[in-house]
Amino acid sequence: FSSSELITLYLTLFYTLYRINLYTFLILIIIILKTIILSPIKSYSNNYKIGKRPNKAFNCNMMNCGGKTTSPGFPSGHMVNLGLLLFIILNLRRKGKDTKSIYLIYIILIISTAIGRYFTYCHTPLQIFIGLIIGLIFGFIIYLIDLFLEEYIEFYKKQKDLFYNDISKIFL
Repeated sequence: FSSSELITLYLTLFYTLYRINLYTFLILIIIILKTIILSPIKSYSNNYKIGKRPNKAFNCNMMNCGGKTTSPGFPSGHMVNLGLLLFIILNLRRKGKDTKSIYLIYIILIISTAIGRYFTYCHTPLQIFIGLIIGLIFGFIIYLIDLFLEEYIEFYKKQKDLFYNDISKIFL
């Protein structure tokens, strides 16, 4: 897990246990599955130029400390995580929340993370771009599955509504 994944994991775990919320438990599973699914892709891609980090890659591991990294860089896990957030953004929009500010924050977060990953030599532009595209595609797929579950499982819908009401109070 990267540092951003750990923070997301711990915040989600805390909320899941605090609210005993099934919806955030599923978000936890998505975070863990993302790491499990990307791990073999990263290992396989490391055999090719596309998977190698830039030569100057330094401090790209957890908490950005530890020196020279030898781990694969394709795709950028940070950007995949940001792309996956799309399903939360789309749900906020669908719930009728004022999302103009959250869209702006989301775009700034994507751009600043991409710039940071590039200028710290942790990723190439291609690794960053493909990571974001993978995250956005899977974020949209998760959103569609989420809509289906909400329509047919009443308990799921209640848990989801509780989560988005809490998120709205905090961020919007």
